[in-house]
Amino acid sequence: MWLPYKRVIGLVFLRFSALWQGMMARLLRSAVLALLGVLALAGGDVYAAAEKRVALVVGNSDYKDPALILPNPKNDAGAIADVLKSLDFEVQVVTNVGKRDMDGVLERFARLAVTADTAMFFYAGHAIQYQGKNYLMPVDAKLEDEISVRYNLVSVDDVRSTLDRASGVKILVLDACRNNPIADRLERMANGSQSRGLPATRGLARIDKTQGMVVAYATAADDVALDGNTSHSPFSAALIKEMQEPGLEIGTMFRRVARDVNDATGGRQRPETSISLLSEYFLNQSDRKIWEDMRENADIPQIREFLRRYPNSVSALDAQYRLEVLERARRDREDEDARIRREALKKELEEQEKAARAEIARLQDERKQADTAAAQKEAQRKQDEQAQLAAIEDQKKREKQAQDERIAQQQREEQGRLAKLEQDRKNAEKSLSEKKEAEQRRLAAEKLAALEQERVKAQQEVAAREEARRKDEEARKRAEATCKAEQTTVETIGRNETKLNQFVTASTCADAKVRAQSVIAALIGEREQAQRVCDSEGKQLATLVKAPGTIETRSKLADLQSSLSCSTLAPKIVEAIGRVNIEIMRGLVRSSQAELRRLGCYRGAENGDLNDATKDALRKVYVALGKSDDVQDIDDGVLSDLKKADAPICTQPKPEQEDKPVASRPATTNKMKAAVRPSRAVRDDRPAPAPSARAESRASSGGGGSGSVSVHGVSF
Repeated sequence: MWLPYKRVIGLVFLRFSALWQGMMARLLRSAVLALLGVLALAGGDVYAAAEKRVALVVGNSDYKDPALILPNPKNDAGAIADVLKSLDFEVQVVTNVGKRDMDGVLERFARLAVTADTAMFFYAGHAIQYQGKNYLMPVDAKLEDEISVRYNLVSVDDVRSTLDRASGVKILVLDACRNNPIADRLERMANGSQSRGLPATRGLARIDKTQGMVVAYATAADDVALDGNTSHSPFSAALIKEMQEPGLEIGTMFRRVARDVNDATGGRQRPETSISLLSEYFLNQSDRKIWEDMRENADIPQIREFLRRYPNSVSALDAQYRLEVLERARRDREDEDARIRREALKKELEEQEKAARAEIARLQDERKQADTAAAQKEAQRKQDEQAQLAAIEDQKKREKQAQDERIAQQQREEQGRLAKLEQDRKNAEKSLSEKKEAEQRRLAAEKLAALEQERVKAQQEVAAREEARRKDEEARKRAEATCKAEQTTVETIGRNETKLNQFVTASTCADAKVRAQSVIAALIGEREQAQRVCDSEGKQLATLVKAPGTIETRSKLADLQSSLSCSTLAPKIVEAIGRVNIEIMRGLVRSSQAELRRLGCYRGAENGDLNDATKDALRKVYVALGKSDDVQDIDDGVLSDLKKADAPICTQPKPEQEDKPVASRPATTNKMKAAVRPSRAVRDDRPAPAPSARAESRASSGGGGSGSVSVHGVSF
């Protein structure tokens, strides 16, 4: 007695623990989702803050020296300026600018950069590297020797100093380093002189001390960039394209530019980027504006399209959270709608079943009443038939008795008349003796002769009547023989209604005719009774066919089949039982699909079809429960297992983590510090709570689902 009691206590404790863990998991999941929503909304407010952006775009094409003329820089500058304006930059764009004008432009730009959150400088044209420093070449530059370098060119260090006045992100983009004949001339001059200065070098040198700055080079250090054969240089064309792509972090954007340039030049030109930022920066934030416009929108496909188009957007986390909230609400609505539909269907089925029971009871009462009326009618018919036969028999007896009495009366009258004649004859003979012998003899003889004739005539009449009586007796016997033969014929005909009707038409025997008519009436009554039974059973069958496809309906159909009297309904009952079996199976499948939805393993329609999605979900549940996943069909046992299972079992797949953008220059990347705003990859690396014992048991059993939920990479 002690061991079973302990086992029951243990099972109760385990059940309570599982329920407690499930409840706590749901509370923790709701809290984390709410926290993520608050953070996402707070982040959206930060992004929504106004940001001042300024840019200086310079494109030098028409150099005074014909050997230096470049066709594309002014086109590059104009296109870059247009893109930056579309990105809310306050843009100064100058082309074909000389040294003095360049100094004035930089002065105005320096004043704008003081209050700017982002300052960007773009240069397209000639530039040289001299003694390890980079110089931009105005269109009026005249380089006669190394001294003219310092006074005719613009030092990139001056441009960087101008950008350093900005308090936020500084961006320096140099689409320069184009093939420069002056650089070759300076190199020759340096080689032919005794100057202590270093000779000019192909391409530009790397810029040091770029804290808080992004520096993009059109080509690798000490290499030459191409001007291109189209309206834009390869580097500017790639930059124009990638800047128009929303949601790209600036490092990712310049890596894409480098890839495009490398592909366009067949590997001859390889841009480089130096990034020294403490946080992510997005040059094109039009995706943020799009998200701000649609944040309050509940259109799930539109949010999914936003995530598909801008997977790297800074608003992606907010959009993902919004999507999950809306999808959860939609799933809750679908589950609630499904529950309401199930309850309505259950109520409708109960009402139909109740109506079917009432209809069946009414039909059974009608059948009982019809059976009772038919029995009463049959009894009355038999009683009338017996009374009719008895009346015919009494009539025959009365007719025979009357005929016997008439014959006896005739015999008595004849005997009385013969006796009277004999007495008259005796009286005549006596009177003859008293009269005169002759006269009296004559008269007596005449009278006697007359009396004799009358007696002979009376005897003849008696003989005629006796002959008539004998003939009547013979006719009666022949009629009796005919009736007996016709009675035998009626027995021989049996229940053939057609022959019985023909017999009634041709019969001469009243008894046989009455008997045949009685058999015909019985056959008609039986046929009418059978038709009434068929009608009643047909109504019951029609009611059961309209009733819901439940086990009780199938049982009633089986009872009707076992007690069926109308053979014509047998195929229809078999067909109805087949349909009910299908409906019962579909009901089992539909209930199983509802349970699978409750367990989180099925998101399809609850349509009662045992499709592949239902089988896959069922296999996941059985694997999670540690049972065989070889499931081919659904029965009451499978539905019982699903109802006993605790939800959730299956979860949605964890979203794949996107690689953290890596700076193109390893030496610079190693110096970077942790970002102020964590990237998606950093957030996804947070440790998840330890799984429950139930989840561990499911994982160890090789199940296809787990007991955890993943939201933005955080499992709980």
